[in-house]
Amino acid sequence: MVRQTLSLFLRLSAWGGALFVCEVGVGIFADISFSSGLAVAAVFKEGRSAVFPILLAAWFSYLYRGHPPALGFFLSFILTATAFLTHFLLTRFIGPDCALDRTRQLFRYLVLAGPLPYLGGTVLLVLVQRFYSAPVEIPPVQLWVRLALGPLALLPVLLSLLALTPRWKKRWWPVGFPMAVLIGLAFFARTLIHQQFFRYQDSLLQNEVTRAVGTLETGLADRLSTLRAIQAYIESSEEVTAKEFITFNRELAEHRPAAVAVLRFDFTKLRSKPMCYPPEFALDLGDQPELLSLVGGLRETPKEKSSPLITGFPSSSGPVVLLGVPVISNKEVTGCLVGVYSVAELQATIGPELQERTKVQLSQSLDRANFDPEVSSHTYEDFEFLDQRWYLALTLERAPDALPRWGLPIGIVVSILLDLLLLVMSNRASRIESLKSETEERARSLQTANQELRRMSSEVASADRAKSLFLANISHEIRTPMNAILGLARLTLDSGLKPAQREQLRHLESSAEALMGTLNAILDFSKLETGEIRLHPSFHSLSLLIEETTRTFVLNAEEKGLELTLDIAPELPDRVLVDGNRLRQILLNLLSNAVKFTAEGEVCLACRGVRENSDRFRFDFSVRDTGIGVADSQLESIFGAFAQGDVSASGSFYGAGLGLSIATGLLELMESELKVESVLGSGSNFYFTLSLDCQCEERFSFAEPLVPVYLEISHPPRRSSLLEQLTYWGFERAATIEDAGLLVVDEARLSKYRSIETPAVAILGISNLSQTLDGCLESGVTPLVVPVSRRNLQEAISQALAPNRAFKSALGSAAPEYTGLRVLLVDDSDANRLVASSMLERLGFSVEQARDGKAAVRQARSHHFDLILMDIRMPLQSGLEAAREIRQSQPQIPIIGATAQEGEKDWEQVMDVLLIKPYSTSELRRVLGSVLRTDRRRFDPSRLYTTVGEDREAAAAVVSALLEELPLWLADMEAGNTIEVRTRAAHSMVSALKTLGAPELAEKTLEFEQLTADGLSTEAEQVLHSLVIELESLISELRGFLERKP
Repeated sequence: MVRQTLSLFLRLSAWGGALFVCEVGVGIFADISFSSGLAVAAVFKEGRSAVFPILLAAWFSYLYRGHPPALGFFLSFILTATAFLTHFLLTRFIGPDCALDRTRQLFRYLVLAGPLPYLGGTVLLVLVQRFYSAPVEIPPVQLWVRLALGPLALLPVLLSLLALTPRWKKRWWPVGFPMAVLIGLAFFARTLIHQQFFRYQDSLLQNEVTRAVGTLETGLADRLSTLRAIQAYIESSEEVTAKEFITFNRELAEHRPAAVAVLRFDFTKLRSKPMCYPPEFALDLGDQPELLSLVGGLRETPKEKSSPLITGFPSSSGPVVLLGVPVISNKEVTGCLVGVYSVAELQATIGPELQERTKVQLSQSLDRANFDPEVSSHTYEDFEFLDQRWYLALTLERAPDALPRWGLPIGIVVSILLDLLLLVMSNRASRIESLKSETEERARSLQTANQELRRMSSEVASADRAKSLFLANISHEIRTPMNAILGLARLTLDSGLKPAQREQLRHLESSAEALMGTLNAILDFSKLETGEIRLHPSFHSLSLLIEETTRTFVLNAEEKGLELTLDIAPELPDRVLVDGNRLRQILLNLLSNAVKFTAEGEVCLACRGVRENSDRFRFDFSVRDTGIGVADSQLESIFGAFAQGDVSASGSFYGAGLGLSIATGLLELMESELKVESVLGSGSNFYFTLSLDCQCEERFSFAEPLVPVYLEISHPPRRSSLLEQLTYWGFERAATIEDAGLLVVDEARLSKYRSIETPAVAILGISNLSQTLDGCLESGVTPLVVPVSRRNLQEAISQALAPNRAFKSALGSAAPEYTGLRVLLVDDSDANRLVASSMLERLGFSVEQARDGKAAVRQARSHHFDLILMDIRMPLQSGLEAAREIRQSQPQIPIIGATAQEGEKDWEQVMDVLLIKPYSTSELRRVLGSVLRTDRRRFDPSRLYTTVGEDREAAAAVVSALLEELPLWLADMEAGNTIEVRTRAAHSMVSALKTLGAPELAEKTLEFEQLTADGLSTEAEQVLHSLVIELESLISELRGFLERKP
């Protein structure tokens, strides 16, 4: 406690001493009041304790300068109160530490740090001095400026020097030190200016004193000449009265203006007063010792001499020079003349810059006592007159008012402005430093967060990998038995069952398919979330893709009484570059929702487009329905995961709610967006746009002549779509049935035209297809099963216009026949092998089985197979490893991979296509059609291998020999010179074809041999023509067989 008290006392004493030195040494009336700035800084530093050192220091300084105690106390109190008022304003409106870190605070500082509080203080100071009748030593405005400049200029320096706060401590070098230097430079500049000013004044003074000496010498010479003239006048006259004296001097003054102030003393008359001119001359010289000495000297002048005398003395109006000459009459000194010359007359000759502050002094010595002690400097010059040396001095009063007073305040103001600029720059630098520190801190935080994020990302990645692995395993484990369940159910449905059993199996199949759909949706959604789905674009037939996609929902739509139609613009190209599987998946999801949520009306899949350039089209897909619709408030939410619109409306509909979310994600990968327009209760329209590359193709044209077409279609959208397509092909619409060359009707109008002879195409549904198809065949009407695609419509019209052409199935393309082809089925699951072998055998394949990859490799090396269907995940050796070994020895053999897990990798390197379990017979047919020829095989390789004892080399030799002989036999059969040559060639070919395993061709060749036995008839020519075509195809197949041979 004692130490703190002693420390406070020493600090306050230091403050008081510093304030007293500033008051006494510099003074409150200096160009800037250091004491006012120091007082405010003391209040900031010491608070209320600073009142005593400020008050006492100011009071003692006033006493030191001679002010009355009471006046000094009141003035000191006013200055102390003003310092505390300044501190209050700054802390109130800027902040406790007067931070000055905002531009608004800097403007407030300019007003509150001095000008405003010291305005009131200056007014009180002036009033108190007037009350005590004390002289106001400086104008109030200058006093206010100098008092206000103290805090403005010194406070930032002192605050930074005293390190009032950490912020001000940092400002010493960028703000305080430069400000102190600027103030010092301002005072130094003030000193230089004053010195230069003094030199300038001294130079002017020197010029003035030289000119004044010349003027003085001239004036004294004129006075002496005037006195000589008066002397001659008096000496030449017997008696000169006062009136005559004045008259003579007046006349003389007209010619000599300088002849003034003349006195005449008459020694002949006692106690006579001297005559004077001008009459009003009232200079009292009677008591001046210098005048008496001069007159006495003239009285004692020798009679033979008339030398003048001169003397001088100071007076209240300035130095006075007296010139005297004796008056001699009858060789007696009867009197004298004294000319009075006031040196003050020289004052009027001095320049206006110095006239007010300059005094003229004359002396016969340089003794300083001879000059006025009130002046601070003098300039003199000496001259001689009447054999005496005189010194004429011009003295200059250097009072405070005579000096330049506004230079320093202006410099201080400039310094303050520069100081504020430094504060602004310092604030910006501080903010930059703060931002830098904050940025570094945020960078460290961000680095820490990044590390944490990387850790979490690693954990998430691990979790994703674990999730993906889990989903893959679950997928495999579920798909494997589901493949068997679905496959066996479908196979059982194709067998003879009772109606109740068939209905139960249909429910089983439907439930299993629903479960597989949910599983597939969850897997696809998971892949989209993790970014595992990649697009694999290739050229696809757009019409075929849309047809196959739509056909999936035909039966379901007919069961609900819905019209499922296609509206495809006829000008669209058919071959497009797209990921067909993903586009099919998008359309499947949209069509599934449309059929599911539509109870009555129609569902329409539309595709329109615009050509962007020669090789690129913009396709606009849309799926419209007349279902329950979606409320406006749910249009955005339905695209989210597990969302199904209105729960109350969708409660009766099954589904995971992932279809739209998956479609949206897939379209984002395709750089598109799924949009919807919907009216609650009226239906919805989901649409998207794809820009796809396409292959240029020639416009389709029919081989048959185009005829007018009559349309009898009850469904308006389907009628409009058909009419647009037929018009694009060049068909004209017939007004009546009698004018038509082709009739297109739907199933509802079919019975009306059964007996008509006009070629007709009937559009049939699937529900009663067996009955309606039989009716069409009986009446010669070409059937066309919905959905009506461009390809099916082309085939149906061609068949109707050319009935002799081979008939194709009403379900579209004829199913491929694979009779005689050998397939190796490899799967570790007994149930899956049972399902797959049943499907393959129904398609005509000869099936051999293997339980694992190693067994498959052994069998493939020992036997010939036209196809291998191999599961990928198997024990002992995986399907990929087994396929890689088989490819090394048999690179041409088609290998189809089968897996229950989506996302398999590296299969493209060793397999032709991948089949996802569970798969249906139609999916198997589609995959087989992509890797095998879809037309009927003309020879059975397995029968050839049986004939040659499974000897592959022998089989290859037989085929090579036949490839050499068949063209020769064929040429003999076509262009033989005699019947014998033709029949011999046909007989040889029959035997070879039987050995090859082509019994149908052998029978047709035998038929040709029998027909040509009696000559080449027209019937024989027709058989030969058909046989040539078949044999050319056989030759191509044999060449393919040799290419696939190991």
